[in-house]
Amino acid sequence: EMASWFPESALPQDTVADRYTSVIWDDAEVGKSATMVFISDQHHVEVYPRADECYANGCPTRAELPDDPSQIVPPPQTVADVTAETVGVVPRLKDAPVLRTTACFLAGSDDGRPVIGLVPKVTNAVIACGGGCWGILNGPAMGQASAALAMGESPPVSLAAFDPARFGQRRARASGLGLPPKLHALLEQNPELAQVVQQDPEALGQLLHLVQGDDRS
Repeated sequence: EMASWFPESALPQDTVADRYTSVIWDDAEVGKSATMVFISDQHHVEVYPRADECYANGCPTRAELPDDPSQIVPPPQTVADVTAETVGVVPRLKDAPVLRTTACFLAGSDDGRPVIGLVPKVTNAVIACGGGCWGILNGPAMGQASAALAMGESPPVSLAAFDPARFGQRRARASGLGLPPKLHALLEQNPELAQVVQQDPEALGQLLHLVQGDDRS
């Protein structure tokens, strides 16, 4: 929605990433080891022992972000998947009471990187978003850098990798290829597909064929 405030500026179009499911057990013993567990399995489950409970999350899933926060709930199947993988590495949780199950959406961007910098073609606007799963940890630093930009000062670290101007540069390159509007929009919405097309020119030809076929039908 913010992009509509700056029609001349190229900003990220997709700032909502995956939905994650969390399961929290009433178990203080696990936390005594203070050991995080990352399960490299189908559902990307992570287990974080806390002082008075055990927290696990996983099952990243693409889903629509509801307007009503109360509707952000975990599907029963993802709760079952996170539970099964967590109990597989922490067997004592099998008999521990589940305190609650929750879901949340990660903040993201079109290319998966944070976006921090001055809004292009505007002199008095700063954007900071897309922190991902480490957004809470990095939030203070992102805020400090944004405050420096708003005050006309130099941030304490380089923000070149996070500059929102990168989105305008990519769109300019895509426009220079003379792509049909439908294909241009498709690549805008799918950064991974855009990267494949850049690396494999034959893939671009196949996409053009599909798009042109759709236009004729």
